[in-house]
Amino acid sequence: MQQRQLHHRRHLRQLTARVRWVTLVCFLGAAWPAAARERLAVLVVAKQAPELEDDLTEIVIAKLAERRDRELVGMRELRGRLGDILPAEGLGACVDVPACLARLGAVAEAAEAVIAKVSPRSDGYLLDLALIDTRNGRSEARASTAVAPGFAQLVTALRASIDEVFASKREEPRPLPAAVPALPLADATPASIAKETGASRSRRWLPYAGGVSLGLAAVSFSAAAVTGTIATQEPTGSTRVAAQADLQRRGDYAIAANALLAVGTLFVAAAAAAFVGWWRGGHGH
Repeated sequence: MQQRQLHHRRHLRQLTARVRWVTLVCFLGAAWPAAARERLAVLVVAKQAPELEDDLTEIVIAKLAERRDRELVGMRELRGRLGDILPAEGLGACVDVPACLARLGAVAEAAEAVIAKVSPRSDGYLLDLALIDTRNGRSEARASTAVAPGFAQLVTALRASIDEVFASKREEPRPLPAAVPALPLADATPASIAKETGASRSRRWLPYAGGVSLGLAAVSFSAAAVTGTIATQEPTGSTRVAAQADLQRRGDYAIAANALLAVGTLFVAAAAAAFVGWWRGGHGH
């Protein structure tokens, strides 16, 4: 009897350790869906005051980060990768040419870009901010405003323009944009953009399916951890019969923990398959 109890306890401790380890892996993996967010390029052009470009880019990124719906990438991250793309005139010339903008979007892995143009005037600045589809150069929403002199006034106008652009986009919903096929940069022009297929539309939802599977896995592993902990507690009972009955009950908890562990593992496998399918399909773009 005592030897059998020791065997059960050893088995249950091993089960609990395994459950806790897999639970930790699951919660660490829950960060994966963040990588599934679409990327948004942030580009600021100030031809007459290029020293403002990086500072204004950071301000735009900080404002857009409040939305928490995109992965943002600015010129600080892209500058070293655009040497073969930008013309001699610089970024300002590229964003006005659809073919150049398409190649820039391909490098940034961003189907859309927020492009802010700041032009000095005698009475301050003219600010033009637009949400652009990098694949065809089409403007999805735009806001233009005259700004009084002063950096603080420019910052305030930028933040207000961002709110206006995204508010106008919400008011005018449109079908999902066509997916960009995986093409060499030299071919990433509007003429080479293919229509979205049924398969690419399906891949677009794979990250969300993976996120749901990871959430269900977390629930399963948490339940397995709870039942496993109960199963490993010391048997209670004032008599030998009562202790034996309690040991049997804890054995049932161990069986339940094993089942929950198996279910959680299946959900993790489903999530991994979804994310691998999304990655191989071109990051959902």
